[in-house]
Amino acid sequence: MSSMAKIFVVVNLILAVATFGAAATLLGAQDDYKEAYAAAVEKFETYNDSAEKQIKAANDRANQFEIEKAGAQGDFQSARETNAGLESTLANAHRENTQLRSTNQDYSKQLGVLAGVNKDNLATLQRATNKADEATKAKLESQRELEAEIGNRARLEQEVAAQNDQIKSLSAKQGDLSRNNRRLKFENDQLRKSGGRAIGEGNRGTKGRVNAVRAVGSAVIVSISVGSEDGVRGGDVYHIRRGGEYIGVIKITSVSKGGAVGEFDTKFNNNKGNPESGDEAYPDR
Repeated sequence: MSSMAKIFVVVNLILAVATFGAAATLLGAQDDYKEAYAAAVEKFETYNDSAEKQIKAANDRANQFEIEKAGAQGDFQSARETNAGLESTLANAHRENTQLRSTNQDYSKQLGVLAGVNKDNLATLQRATNKADEATKAKLESQRELEAEIGNRARLEQEVAAQNDQIKSLSAKQGDLSRNNRRLKFENDQLRKSGGRAIGEGNRGTKGRVNAVRAVGSAVIVSISVGSEDGVRGGDVYHIRRGGEYIGVIKITSVSKGGAVGEFDTKFNNNKGNPESGDEAYPDR
């Protein structure tokens, strides 16, 4: 029991005794003091029971208060410990914040440096882009020039092809002229053969026949039956025919009295093969 509760109990007892004494004094003068005394005792007992209940309730409240106080003290101690931990955490956070500020300042400096580098890089990139654009323009111009050159080359090739076609046409015409010339000579020969005289015909050379044909290397040597007595001379040209077909020409290289030898010109063999023994030989007029 706490001190306050004890004092409260003593005061109640004193009051109760005083009340009892006063009641006894008052009742002593009366005849019915016993009844009053009994009533006072009963009242005292009732009051005492009530006081004890109040004291018990006060003690219970005091005990509960002590329990709550102990709990509060524990909570306070825990709160102090928690507060100490928070203060330590706060101090650590403050230190970390200081470090972060320093780091942030370093990062700001580095960011400034990087910004300068980035600016230089952007300028370099712009210059490189400009050069690339110029190179692209130059490439496009070169491509256009190349395409123009290709077009010119194609036109030149077409012109060359056209000229080649003209050359082939001229060659064909030359061949036609050569064939016509041979045909005219053949016709002259036919005129002479029938007793007439060909245009420009003189007294040189007489027609004959092929005696023999011999290949010497790539040359074809032809021997004919007429010679110097028949007006044949070195360098004369004789035409060879087989029936109605024109075979080609030979150029006389050597002459004797009764015969002559010449080399067959394979360029004008008219795809009829080489001369053969018995073919007719006509002098060129």
